Amino acid sequence: WLPILLTLSVVINHKQSQNIMLKIISLLGLVAFILTGCATQAPKTPVHTTISPDQHWVTSSTHTYHQGLGYFDAYLIADVSRPDSPKYQLKILEYQSYWRFLDSAFDAQGKRLRFTRKDNDRGEQLMFTLNRSILEQSHQGLKINTFGKRGKKLFMLPGAHVVDFLKTIDQFKKDSSGLK
Repeated sequence: WLPILLTLSVVINHKQSQNIMLKIISLLGLVAFILTGCATQAPKTPVHTTISPDQHWVTSSTHTYHQGLGYFDAYLIADVSRPDSPKYQLKILEYQSYWRFLDSAFDAQGKRLRFTRKDNDRGEQLMFTLNRSILEQSHQGLKINTFGKRGKKLFMLPGAHVVDFLKTIDQFKKDSSGLK
């Protein structure tokens, strides 16, 4: 860029070259600012799974994933009121300027997942029903591909969240069965 700018400054008179260089620098700054908004950010909260006071729910810590102008919060929950058969779910709250009207979802192996979708004034709320085997295969991260009338979206939850979540459930089941 610098050789081009220097050539332009020689060819065009000094005042015009200053205006052109100022516009180019401003444009490059704007592009750099926009591109930084597209970068993803690592979770800022420590991974810590909790058990509700009534010991019926296990909840992973929330992972916030920034992408472009929107972001989503994702966390795992399990109904452990019956420790022998807990029910696992992934809850996602997506905050976007528009809805995708998602109507299908698949795990990383391409298996179709059941889910519910609720729209609100801030975005879409998604609740995916999962089985333990999907979570056990996701120690490096849980990936859910979704598709809808207005686009597709890949949702991810880091593996540390999944591993800590499953360890907490296993410990809860062990403690509940009296094996300590």
